[in-house]
Amino acid sequence: MNGNVEEWTLSWYGQYTRINETDPVGPESGTFKVTRGGSHSTILYYLRSANRMGTLPGDSSWYIGLRVVMEEPSDSQPAQTSLQYRFMLEDYERHHPRNRQELKQAVEADLAHGIEDTLEQEVFSDDIEDWRQRYSSSVFRGPYKYVNIKSDSYHLPFSHHNHDPGVCPCPNGDVFAIWYSTVSETERELGVVYSRLRKGSDKWDEAQIFWNAPDRNDHAPAMWLSPNGTMYHFNGLSAAATFGNLATVMRVSTDNGYNWSTADLIFTEHSLKHMPVETVIQLQDGKLLLPTDNDPEGEGATAIHLSSDMGRSWTTPPGLISGIHGAVVQLKNGDLWALGRGDDIDHHMAHSLSKDLGQTWKVSKSPFQGIHGGQREVLLRLKVSAECVVTV
Repeated sequence: MNGNVEEWTLSWYGQYTRINETDPVGPESGTFKVTRGGSHSTILYYLRSANRMGTLPGDSSWYIGLRVVMEEPSDSQPAQTSLQYRFMLEDYERHHPRNRQELKQAVEADLAHGIEDTLEQEVFSDDIEDWRQRYSSSVFRGPYKYVNIKSDSYHLPFSHHNHDPGVCPCPNGDVFAIWYSTVSETERELGVVYSRLRKGSDKWDEAQIFWNAPDRNDHAPAMWLSPNGTMYHFNGLSAAATFGNLATVMRVSTDNGYNWSTADLIFTEHSLKHMPVETVIQLQDGKLLLPTDNDPEGEGATAIHLSSDMGRSWTTPPGLISGIHGAVVQLKNGDLWALGRGDDIDHHMAHSLSKDLGQTWKVSKSPFQGIHGGQREVLLRLKVSAECVVTV
Protein backbone atom coordinates (compact mmCIF):
# COMPACT_ATOMS: atom_id res chain seq x y z
CA MET A 1 0.00 0.00 0.00
CA ASN A 2 1.27 3.47 -0.81
CA GLY A 3 0.90 6.52 1.37
CA ASN A 4 -0.78 6.78 4.77
CA VAL A 5 2.22 5.48 6.79
CA GLU A 6 5.37 3.57 5.86
CA GLU A 7 5.21 -0.14 6.64
CA TRP A 8 7.87 -2.09 8.51
CA THR A 9 9.22 -5.20 6.82
CA LEU A 10 11.27 -8.10 8.21
CA SER A 11 14.18 -7.40 5.86
CA TRP A 12 17.47 -5.79 6.80
CA TYR A 13 18.55 -3.07 4.38
CA GLY A 14 21.43 -4.05 2.08
CA GLN A 15 22.55 -4.28 -1.53
CA TYR A 16 20.74 -6.71 -3.78
CA THR A 17 22.89 -9.48 -5.19
CA ARG A 18 23.49 -10.04 -8.90
CA ILE A 19 21.61 -13.34 -8.72
CA ASN A 20 18.02 -13.40 -10.01
CA GLU A 21 15.81 -14.06 -6.99
CA THR A 22 12.09 -14.08 -6.26
CA ASP A 23 11.06 -12.35 -3.07
CA PRO A 24 14.61 -11.77 -1.72
CA VAL A 25 14.77 -11.56 2.06
CA GLY A 26 17.88 -9.37 2.20
CA PRO A 27 20.99 -9.74 4.36
CA GLU A 28 21.22 -11.87 7.51
CA SER A 29 21.90 -8.77 9.59
CA GLY A 30 22.44 -5.05 9.23
CA THR A 31 21.93 -1.62 10.72
CA PHE A 32 18.59 -0.57 9.23
CA LYS A 33 15.30 -2.40 8.75
CA VAL A 34 13.49 -1.77 5.44
CA THR A 35 10.25 0.22 5.33
CA ARG A 36 8.14 0.51 2.19
CA GLY A 37 5.21 2.43 0.78
CA GLY A 38 5.99 5.94 1.94
CA SER A 39 3.64 7.94 4.11
CA HIS A 40 1.57 11.08 4.19
CA SER A 41 3.67 14.16 3.39
CA THR A 42 5.99 12.03 1.21
CA ILE A 43 6.77 13.07 -2.37
CA LEU A 44 5.88 10.66 -5.17
CA TYR A 45 9.40 9.37 -5.82
CA TYR A 46 9.55 7.77 -2.39
CA LEU A 47 5.99 6.39 -2.63
CA ARG A 48 7.00 3.85 -5.26
CA SER A 49 6.36 0.25 -4.21
CA ALA A 50 9.85 -0.67 -5.41
CA ASN A 51 11.53 1.94 -3.24
CA ARG A 52 13.14 0.73 -0.03
CA MET A 53 13.40 3.20 2.82
CA GLY A 54 14.81 2.23 6.18
CA THR A 55 15.62 3.17 9.75
CA LEU A 56 16.95 1.69 12.98
CA PRO A 57 14.80 -1.15 14.37
CA GLY A 58 14.21 0.77 17.60
CA ASP A 59 13.03 3.93 15.82
CA SER A 60 9.42 5.07 15.83
CA SER A 61 7.56 8.10 14.48
CA TRP A 62 4.23 9.26 13.18
CA TYR A 63 5.37 8.28 9.66
CA ILE A 64 5.84 4.54 10.32
CA GLY A 65 3.30 1.80 10.96
CA LEU A 66 2.70 -1.79 9.99
CA ARG A 67 0.27 -4.02 8.12
CA VAL A 68 -0.59 -7.47 9.49
CA VAL A 69 -0.32 -10.26 6.92
CA MET A 70 -0.52 -14.06 7.13
CA GLU A 71 1.82 -15.79 4.73
CA GLU A 72 4.20 -18.73 4.53
CA PRO A 73 7.85 -17.71 5.12
CA SER A 74 9.89 -17.07 1.98
CA ASP A 75 12.14 -19.85 0.69
CA SER A 76 14.82 -17.32 -0.23
CA GLN A 77 18.09 -17.45 1.69
CA PRO A 78 19.70 -14.38 3.27
CA ALA A 79 22.07 -12.67 0.86
CA GLN A 80 25.24 -13.26 2.88
CA THR A 81 25.02 -17.01 2.24
CA SER A 82 25.57 -16.51 -1.48
CA LEU A 83 29.10 -16.71 -2.85
CA GLN A 84 28.24 -14.01 -5.36
CA TYR A 85 27.40 -11.60 -2.55
CA ARG A 86 30.82 -12.20 -1.00
CA PHE A 87 32.39 -11.64 -4.41
CA MET A 88 30.55 -8.30 -4.58
CA LEU A 89 32.04 -7.25 -1.24
CA GLU A 90 35.53 -8.26 -2.35
CA ASP A 91 35.06 -6.36 -5.60
CA TYR A 92 33.92 -3.30 -3.62
CA GLU A 93 37.01 -3.43 -1.41
CA ARG A 94 39.29 -3.71 -4.46
CA HIS A 95 37.79 -0.52 -5.90
CA HIS A 96 37.95 1.31 -2.55
CA PRO A 97 41.38 0.30 -1.24
CA ARG A 98 41.69 3.25 1.15
CA ASN A 99 38.26 2.85 2.73
CA ARG A 100 39.08 0.15 5.30
CA GLN A 101 42.50 -1.01 4.19
CA GLU A 102 46.07 0.05 4.92
CA LEU A 103 44.96 1.35 8.33
CA LYS A 104 47.74 1.30 10.92
CA GLN A 105 46.50 0.35 14.37
CA ALA A 106 49.90 0.70 16.05
CA VAL A 107 50.49 3.80 18.15
CA GLU A 108 53.92 5.20 17.33
CA ALA A 109 56.39 6.25 20.01
CA ASP A 110 55.59 9.97 19.75
CA LEU A 111 51.96 9.22 20.68
CA ALA A 112 52.55 6.30 23.04
CA HIS A 113 51.30 8.21 26.09
CA GLY A 114 48.28 9.72 24.38
CA ILE A 115 47.73 13.02 22.64
CA GLU A 116 47.11 14.99 25.84
CA ASP A 117 50.25 13.62 27.55
CA THR A 118 52.29 14.42 24.45
CA LEU A 119 51.13 18.04 24.59
CA GLU A 120 51.93 18.25 28.30
CA GLN A 121 55.58 17.50 27.57
CA GLU A 122 55.85 21.13 26.46
CA VAL A 123 56.28 23.72 29.18
CA PHE A 124 53.60 26.34 28.62
CA SER A 125 53.65 29.80 30.07
CA ASP A 126 50.77 32.05 31.04
CA ASP A 127 52.88 35.01 29.89
CA ILE A 128 51.38 36.15 26.58
CA GLU A 129 54.60 37.91 25.50
CA ASP A 130 56.58 34.72 26.14
CA TRP A 131 54.03 32.85 24.05
CA ARG A 132 54.37 35.32 21.19
CA GLN A 133 58.16 35.10 21.17
CA ARG A 134 58.21 31.31 21.18
CA TYR A 135 55.57 31.03 18.48
CA SER A 136 56.18 34.19 16.43
CA SER A 137 55.36 32.32 13.22
CA SER A 138 52.28 30.19 12.60
CA VAL A 139 52.33 26.72 14.17
CA PHE A 140 49.58 25.54 11.81
CA ARG A 141 50.22 23.66 8.56
CA GLY A 142 47.88 23.64 5.61
CA PRO A 143 45.09 24.26 4.96
CA TYR A 144 44.47 20.77 3.57
CA LYS A 145 41.16 20.32 1.78
CA TYR A 146 39.33 17.40 3.39
CA VAL A 147 36.43 17.22 0.89
CA ASN A 148 38.05 14.87 -1.59
CA ILE A 149 35.13 13.98 -3.90
CA LYS A 150 35.15 13.53 -7.66
CA SER A 151 33.56 16.44 -9.50
CA ASP A 152 30.05 15.97 -10.91
CA SER A 153 29.26 13.16 -8.47
CA TYR A 154 25.48 12.75 -8.48
CA HIS A 155 25.31 10.13 -5.74
CA LEU A 156 26.54 9.95 -2.16
CA PRO A 157 29.17 11.34 -1.69
CA PHE A 158 27.80 14.28 -3.67
CA SER A 159 30.10 16.91 -5.12
CA HIS A 160 27.36 19.56 -4.96
CA HIS A 161 27.02 20.44 -1.26
CA ASN A 162 29.30 19.37 1.60
CA HIS A 163 28.91 20.98 4.99
CA ASP A 164 29.13 20.78 8.80
CA PRO A 165 32.26 18.74 9.59
CA GLY A 166 33.02 16.84 12.76
CA VAL A 167 36.76 16.29 13.20
CA CYS A 168 38.47 13.89 15.57
CA PRO A 169 42.12 12.89 16.16
CA CYS A 170 42.73 9.14 16.18
CA PRO A 171 44.95 7.42 18.76
CA ASN A 172 47.26 6.27 15.93
CA GLY A 173 47.91 9.88 14.84
CA ASP A 174 45.45 10.01 11.93
CA VAL A 175 42.79 12.71 11.71
CA PHE A 176 39.21 11.55 11.05
CA ALA A 177 36.63 13.93 9.51
CA ILE A 178 32.91 13.37 8.91
CA TRP A 179 30.39 15.72 7.34
CA TYR A 180 27.08 15.64 5.52
CA SER A 181 26.93 15.50 1.74
CA THR A 182 23.80 16.27 -0.25
CA VAL A 183 22.07 18.19 -3.01
CA SER A 184 19.63 19.93 -0.68
CA GLU A 185 19.97 20.32 3.10
CA THR A 186 16.27 19.61 3.64
CA GLU A 187 15.87 16.48 1.51
CA ARG A 188 16.18 12.72 2.00
CA GLU A 189 19.33 12.15 -0.05
CA LEU A 190 21.47 13.79 2.67
CA GLY A 191 23.95 11.35 4.21
CA VAL A 192 27.19 11.48 6.18
CA VAL A 193 30.57 10.72 4.57
CA TYR A 194 34.08 10.58 5.95
CA SER A 195 37.73 10.98 5.08
CA ARG A 196 41.00 10.27 6.84
CA LEU A 197 44.23 12.25 6.93
CA ARG A 198 46.92 9.64 7.54
CA LYS A 199 49.63 10.48 10.06
CA GLY A 200 52.46 12.17 8.16
CA SER A 201 50.39 12.74 5.00
CA ASP A 202 49.25 16.07 3.56
CA LYS A 203 46.37 14.65 1.51
CA TRP A 204 43.02 13.37 2.71
CA ASP A 205 41.67 10.01 1.51
CA GLU A 206 38.85 10.00 -1.01
CA ALA A 207 35.52 10.47 0.79
CA GLN A 208 33.44 7.37 1.54
CA ILE A 209 29.95 6.76 2.97
CA PHE A 210 30.01 6.76 6.78
CA TRP A 211 26.37 6.88 7.95
CA ASN A 212 23.33 6.87 5.69
CA ALA A 213 19.87 5.94 6.95
CA PRO A 214 18.01 5.05 3.72
CA ASP A 215 15.92 8.00 2.54
CA ARG A 216 16.23 9.82 5.87
CA ASN A 217 17.82 13.21 6.44
CA ASP A 218 20.94 12.66 8.56
CA HIS A 219 21.50 16.11 10.10
CA ALA A 220 24.04 16.47 11.66
CA PRO A 221 27.31 14.80 12.74
CA ALA A 222 29.63 15.37 15.70
CA MET A 223 32.71 13.52 16.98
CA TRP A 224 34.77 13.27 20.17
CA LEU A 225 37.87 11.36 21.29
CA SER A 226 37.79 10.15 24.89
CA PRO A 227 40.93 10.09 27.05
CA ASN A 228 41.04 6.26 26.78
CA GLY A 229 41.18 6.42 22.96
CA THR A 230 37.53 5.62 22.21
CA MET A 231 36.13 7.63 19.29
CA TYR A 232 32.51 8.76 19.60
CA HIS A 233 30.13 9.51 16.71
CA PHE A 234 26.86 11.40 17.33
CA ASN A 235 24.28 11.94 14.59
CA GLY A 236 20.73 13.08 14.03
CA LEU A 237 18.18 10.65 12.53
CA SER A 238 15.22 12.30 10.84
CA ALA A 239 11.73 10.86 10.71
CA ALA A 240 11.72 11.73 6.99
CA ALA A 241 13.10 14.77 5.19
CA THR A 242 14.07 18.06 6.87
CA PHE A 243 16.08 18.46 10.07
CA GLY A 244 13.52 19.63 12.60
CA ASN A 245 12.23 16.21 13.66
CA LEU A 246 15.39 14.39 14.69
CA ALA A 247 16.17 11.55 17.05
CA THR A 248 19.85 11.17 18.05
CA VAL A 249 22.16 8.18 17.69
CA MET A 250 25.58 7.39 19.15
CA ARG A 251 28.28 4.93 18.03
CA VAL A 252 31.82 4.27 19.24
CA SER A 253 35.02 2.90 17.77
CA THR A 254 37.99 1.45 19.68
CA ASP A 255 40.20 0.77 16.64
CA ASN A 256 40.87 4.19 15.08
CA GLY A 257 37.55 4.32 13.21
CA TYR A 258 37.90 0.96 11.42
CA ASN A 259 34.86 -0.65 13.09
CA TRP A 260 31.93 1.05 14.76
CA SER A 261 29.49 -0.25 17.35
CA THR A 262 25.80 -0.82 16.76
CA ALA A 263 24.02 2.53 16.77
CA ASP A 264 22.24 3.39 20.03
CA LEU A 265 19.26 5.74 20.00
CA ILE A 266 20.21 7.99 22.90
CA PHE A 267 17.32 10.43 22.28
CA THR A 268 14.42 8.43 20.86
CA GLU A 269 11.79 11.13 20.37
CA HIS A 270 11.80 12.94 17.03
CA SER A 271 11.77 16.55 18.19
CA LEU A 272 13.82 19.69 18.74
CA LYS A 273 17.04 19.71 20.82
CA HIS A 274 18.32 16.64 18.98
CA MET A 275 20.66 17.95 16.25
CA PRO A 276 24.27 17.39 17.45
CA VAL A 277 26.72 20.29 17.36
CA GLU A 278 30.43 19.69 16.91
CA THR A 279 31.78 20.80 20.29
CA VAL A 280 31.47 17.68 22.45
CA ILE A 281 33.61 18.07 25.60
CA GLN A 282 34.30 16.31 28.90
CA LEU A 283 33.85 18.43 32.02
CA GLN A 284 36.12 18.61 35.04
CA ASP A 285 33.87 16.21 36.98
CA GLY A 286 33.99 13.64 34.15
CA LYS A 287 30.57 14.38 32.68
CA LEU A 288 30.22 14.31 28.90
CA LEU A 289 28.61 17.43 27.39
CA LEU A 290 26.84 17.22 24.02
CA PRO A 291 25.44 20.48 22.55
CA THR A 292 22.45 20.26 20.20
CA ASP A 293 20.47 22.80 18.26
CA ASN A 294 17.23 23.56 20.06
CA ASP A 295 15.63 25.00 16.94
CA PRO A 296 17.80 24.87 13.79
CA GLU A 297 15.43 27.21 11.94
CA GLY A 298 16.13 30.93 11.99
CA GLU A 299 17.90 32.40 15.02
CA GLY A 300 17.12 29.46 17.32
CA ALA A 301 19.15 28.48 20.37
CA THR A 302 21.43 25.67 21.58
CA ALA A 303 20.70 23.12 24.30
CA ILE A 304 23.18 20.92 26.16
CA HIS A 305 22.90 17.31 27.34
CA LEU A 306 25.00 15.78 30.12
CA SER A 307 26.04 12.17 30.70
CA SER A 308 27.72 10.80 33.82
CA ASP A 309 28.24 7.32 32.34
CA MET A 310 29.99 8.05 29.02
CA GLY A 311 26.83 8.25 26.94
CA ARG A 312 24.66 5.44 28.29
CA SER A 313 22.16 7.86 29.86
CA TRP A 314 21.61 11.60 29.57
CA THR A 315 20.00 14.55 31.33
CA THR A 316 18.99 17.82 29.66
CA PRO A 317 19.26 21.02 31.71
CA PRO A 318 16.45 23.51 30.90
CA GLY A 319 18.66 26.49 30.05
CA LEU A 320 19.47 27.50 26.48
CA ILE A 321 22.55 29.06 24.89
CA SER A 322 21.80 32.13 22.76
CA GLY A 323 22.18 31.34 19.04
CA ILE A 324 22.35 28.14 17.01
CA HIS A 325 25.37 25.81 16.53
CA GLY A 326 26.63 26.82 19.98
CA ALA A 327 30.27 26.13 20.90
CA VAL A 328 30.94 25.48 24.60
CA VAL A 329 34.01 25.39 26.85
CA GLN A 330 34.38 24.97 30.59
CA LEU A 331 36.41 27.70 32.26
CA LYS A 332 38.96 26.98 34.98
CA ASN A 333 36.47 27.99 37.66
CA GLY A 334 33.94 25.43 36.39
CA ASP A 335 31.62 27.88 34.60
CA LEU A 336 30.40 27.09 31.10
CA TRP A 337 31.00 29.72 28.43
CA ALA A 338 29.38 29.55 25.00
CA LEU A 339 29.03 31.43 21.74
CA GLY A 340 26.32 30.86 19.12
CA ARG A 341 25.38 32.10 15.67
CA GLY A 342 22.48 34.50 15.38
CA ASP A 343 20.77 36.40 18.21
CA ASP A 344 23.39 39.12 17.73
CA ILE A 345 23.52 42.06 20.11
CA ASP A 346 24.45 45.32 18.31
CA HIS A 347 25.94 43.28 15.44
CA HIS A 348 28.10 41.30 17.87
CA MET A 349 27.82 37.67 18.85
CA ALA A 350 25.97 37.02 22.07
CA HIS A 351 27.91 35.02 24.61
CA SER A 352 26.25 32.90 27.28
CA LEU A 353 27.65 32.10 30.73
CA SER A 354 26.34 29.39 33.05
CA LYS A 355 27.41 28.92 36.66
CA ASP A 356 25.10 25.93 37.24
CA LEU A 357 25.96 23.51 34.39
CA GLY A 358 23.30 24.74 32.02
CA GLN A 359 20.36 25.18 34.36
CA THR A 360 20.46 28.91 33.58
CA TRP A 361 22.50 31.10 31.25
CA LYS A 362 23.34 34.80 31.46
CA VAL A 363 23.51 36.37 28.00
CA SER A 364 25.46 39.51 27.10
CA LYS A 365 27.22 41.18 24.19
CA SER A 366 30.58 39.66 23.24
CA PRO A 367 33.50 41.53 21.63
CA PHE A 368 33.22 39.34 18.52
CA GLN A 369 31.52 40.44 15.33
CA GLY A 370 28.42 38.47 14.40
CA ILE A 371 28.76 35.55 11.97
CA HIS A 372 26.30 34.25 9.42
CA GLY A 373 25.57 31.30 7.13
CA GLY A 374 28.67 29.42 6.03
CA GLN A 375 30.54 30.40 9.22
CA ARG A 376 31.03 28.57 12.51
CA GLU A 377 32.66 29.60 15.75
CA VAL A 378 35.12 27.25 17.49
CA LEU A 379 36.10 27.39 21.16
CA LEU A 380 39.12 25.47 22.43
CA ARG A 381 40.67 25.18 25.87
CA LEU A 382 44.41 25.80 25.62
CA LYS A 383 47.30 24.92 27.93
CA VAL A 384 47.54 28.61 28.80
CA SER A 385 45.18 30.80 30.77
CA ALA A 386 43.15 32.09 27.82
CA GLU A 387 40.49 30.45 25.66
CA CYS A 388 41.09 30.42 21.92
CA VAL A 389 38.33 31.65 19.64
CA VAL A 390 38.51 30.88 15.95
CA THR A 391 35.83 31.86 13.45
CA VAL A 392 35.63 29.77 10.27
